[in-house]
Amino acid sequence: MASFLKRLFGKRPQKAARAEESFAARFHRFRLFLNAHIEAYSEIMTFEERLAGELPLGMPFLRLCTARLTISCMQCLLHLNALGQGRYDRLSPPFAALREEVSAILNRGTWPLEGPLVIPYADSGREHAAIVAPNLTKLEAIRRAHPEYMPKGFVVTGAAWWRYFNNSEMHDEADRIMLISQEDPGSYSEAGATIRERLLRAFPLPEELEQAIAAALNDLDAELAEPGHTLLVRCFPVRPEHGALVMPEQVLRTPLDAATVSRAVRSSLLTAYQARAMIYRLKLGVRDRAMPLCIAVTLLEGDHARGSTHRRLDGRSPAEARELFLHIRRGLNTPDSIPSEFSVTGACLPAAVREAVEKKSCIALDCLADAPIPGNRHEIFWAASESGEFAVMGVTALPDPPPEEYSPPPPQCSPGSPGSLPIAGGLVTYPGTVAGPVFPVRNLRDALRFPLGSILALEKASPRWTFLLHFAAGAVVGDGTGNGLFARTARRYGRPAILNHPMAVESLEEGQTARLLALPGRKPAVIRCSGGRQEPQPPLWQHDSDIASMARELAPKVVPLTLPDSDSTDFRAENCATYRDFLEYCHDHAVREMFRYGTSRKTASAPAKQLVCDVPKQFWMINLDDGFYGEISGPSVRLEEVASIPMRSLWEGFMDKPWDGPPQLDARGFLSVLFEATANPSLDPASQSTQYTEKNVFLIARRFCSMRCRFGFHFLSLDTLLGEREKERFIVFQFKGGAADLARRIRRVHFVSELLAQFDFATEISGDTLTARMEQGEENDFLSALRVLGYLVMHTRQLDMIMNDETALAQRRFSMLEDMLALADRSPLQLP
Repeated sequence: MASFLKRLFGKRPQKAARAEESFAARFHRFRLFLNAHIEAYSEIMTFEERLAGELPLGMPFLRLCTARLTISCMQCLLHLNALGQGRYDRLSPPFAALREEVSAILNRGTWPLEGPLVIPYADSGREHAAIVAPNLTKLEAIRRAHPEYMPKGFVVTGAAWWRYFNNSEMHDEADRIMLISQEDPGSYSEAGATIRERLLRAFPLPEELEQAIAAALNDLDAELAEPGHTLLVRCFPVRPEHGALVMPEQVLRTPLDAATVSRAVRSSLLTAYQARAMIYRLKLGVRDRAMPLCIAVTLLEGDHARGSTHRRLDGRSPAEARELFLHIRRGLNTPDSIPSEFSVTGACLPAAVREAVEKKSCIALDCLADAPIPGNRHEIFWAASESGEFAVMGVTALPDPPPEEYSPPPPQCSPGSPGSLPIAGGLVTYPGTVAGPVFPVRNLRDALRFPLGSILALEKASPRWTFLLHFAAGAVVGDGTGNGLFARTARRYGRPAILNHPMAVESLEEGQTARLLALPGRKPAVIRCSGGRQEPQPPLWQHDSDIASMARELAPKVVPLTLPDSDSTDFRAENCATYRDFLEYCHDHAVREMFRYGTSRKTASAPAKQLVCDVPKQFWMINLDDGFYGEISGPSVRLEEVASIPMRSLWEGFMDKPWDGPPQLDARGFLSVLFEATANPSLDPASQSTQYTEKNVFLIARRFCSMRCRFGFHFLSLDTLLGEREKERFIVFQFKGGAADLARRIRRVHFVSELLAQFDFATEISGDTLTARMEQGEENDFLSALRVLGYLVMHTRQLDMIMNDETALAQRRFSMLEDMLALADRSPLQLP
């Protein structure tokens, strides 16, 4: 007998303890689920904001945002399956299919480049157009006629670039660093330097590329081993549409070994992560692996001059382009401390050298005139030494201005809007007239915000800003000459530009419309136009680009909710098609699992207890962890025994003012409610609709509250967590249903949304369902928001009946907003 009594009564405490441990473990799992759920929704909101914003999207953002979203959704699926004890495995196949679709979108837009990794400098021709920059392939015509004009050296092709850059680990490292700086273009330079340093240290060139470079250097062994020579390492974009990007070059002095040259090549390849290159790709909307580069390595005499030559277009026809125009970028005996990408002001050549350069330049240009390559005019880039060595380093086609631009009528800024007096002066680098909004660029932030088709205004013609000529209609520069890279790029892109005109730059304001007059035979001038900023504002990046298209393809996989309401028979796992679908499905079933567990007879150690506040209320409390003060025996719990901070704040707003009852009915509103209530079977509380048959229940812990309740025909839900850290605080409130017709229900959720927007809630409306969110912030702000929500829960009942009565609606809006503002300003409830 004694042993029987011991077995009978001795096991109960153990069972109760195990049940409590099980319940605590489930709550911990549920809390992990909620954290993953809110992180996933934060990523969706971030994606929506960036997609709707003006600033360009980059691949680091798209890849990391989708990766974080995928991880958070996977965590939600994992925690839900644990709560349901394996009942939700059916979510895995559709989620795997979604991941494959997203991965396919992200991996599009890159094509492998095939071909030799290294070719001799003089051998580059049209057959290498896919892997070598156009300015090098166009040397073919000169090489055939005058092979002596070709320097010694080799080209590391775009195929080698692809072999090096097609490395997911490399891009993951670059994306990780870049994402930190994506909101601050001012830090792009530092981020780019960090990326280059990390990649230079951690990712050597592929072995086959090292061997190809070493083989190419065998032909230069004698010169590299002796002093007195220069190895010039230059980087060019392979594709002509990326030609506005000018990369810095490296000047290496002999003697040199293969390891030094190999490191210089790798360093040049990594200039893809210079700030100017990263912003250029962002505005173009292309990914890192969609802008191939090639490296030209040429051997020159140690003391040499470099420059460019083209025929000036003085007449009204390209056929009259006959006068030679010689630019000297680097003179003899120029110190290495002066970067060769800048023009050397005042540099000159001995008469004999200059005469030889002019003569041989004409010969080279004549070779191009008969060559089957695009362009009526060309500019060649040369290097010359005092010993008589002459080498053609590259060729660029120059566009011809339209003939009608040479004698246009006197320009007006806009019809009927007089412009101010022209500001005359400056140097024309490319003829033409152009008008548009002015945008001054002083730093990288300005460069990222430069609107497409605007007039670029610069204080100095620095080569770092040449890439903006790709997007500009024209340019006006305070300090610059026709010898620099900026002027050459303006000519190559056919952009009317006026340089060395500080008065114009100082007088122009951002957004002001201006017209540039750069016409042969006339003094260049800038006309400031009245009328202020143009509308609409031009875009900041190319919205028809690869990345823009990719983002638009990703949006339907991320943003929309395609699942029907949770009471629908189509609310099933196999119908989840977007990230948001999975989040909605998981959240609905996770909450149901917790409610089911808390109200089940098998979990009698944690039963739902009826709330008593003066009198018993039709609300039941399920204590997940520390939501009560101590152990509560019996079927009910008093309000003062509830320790949940968010629940008590919500209840404070709920009970602040008694409900006045239904608003004064109008006949149409009453008939609408009556008809809908009798015609719609889902509004029958006796039906199988879960949201109308479940009790009004709170799941609570000290800093957590999840509420599901029904007032009449309205269904409301709320989930909130007030973590110790800002990142762990959120509120998600949902309001749906009603007995009136759909139009009134939709107007009602818009009415509620307008009220909540006054209190920093982000709201979203789908049909007659409102979802309001608040994330991260001060705890007192969240407590104020919960009081406001409690008030709304009580006072929005049956409002759909007056949604067509503007007078009654305005009165109700005013009185409710007044009460809500007073509640929000109230000192927070102090709990022991």
